[in-house]
Amino acid sequence: MDKEPSATERFDLSTLEALGDPIHIVDESFSILLINSALRNWLIRLGLPSDIVGRNVFEALPLFSSAARDAFLRLKDSRKPLVVCESTDIGENTVHTEIRVLPIFDEDGTARFLTVIRDVSESYKSEMSKLQHIRLLESLIDVDRIIREADDIDQMLQDVVRLVLDLFNVDRAWLLH
Repeated sequence: MDKEPSATERFDLSTLEALGDPIHIVDESFSILLINSALRNWLIRLGLPSDIVGRNVFEALPLFSSAARDAFLRLKDSRKPLVVCESTDIGENTVHTEIRVLPIFDEDGTARFLTVIRDVSESYKSEMSKLQHIRLLESLIDVDRIIREADDIDQMLQDVVRLVLDLFNVDRAWLLH
């Protein structure tokens, strides 16, 4: 009688390759069993070692904060997918990732974890830029309000200076340079 394929074996590498995102599968001891070429190439672009199969996921991939690592470790008990967003300094760059971890259980209860990593650095930077523009526009509206409501020119200037200092997160000495 043939043994049923394990949950990990059901995900053949060609399926993982077709998804396009960096993906790895780890076992219950968090040893990396399989990575796809998207993960290998992403690690190379980041300047990280790409020969990580067999290594502990937390040692091989510096993407997990201690809180995310703790959540990852509780996955087997919760049996629920985990989604974490992380910002990690790698070399001179900060990498922003969305990490989805899906527990997969064999019939005997053995757990494997499929992890999909999305580098959301560009969309994060874009979102931060939009928020900065919104804050600038809101500040211009505030300056306009201060000017129109001012009865005293000295108070108006103090209020505008306070707003500018707050906007750029600097102190008064910054204005003198």
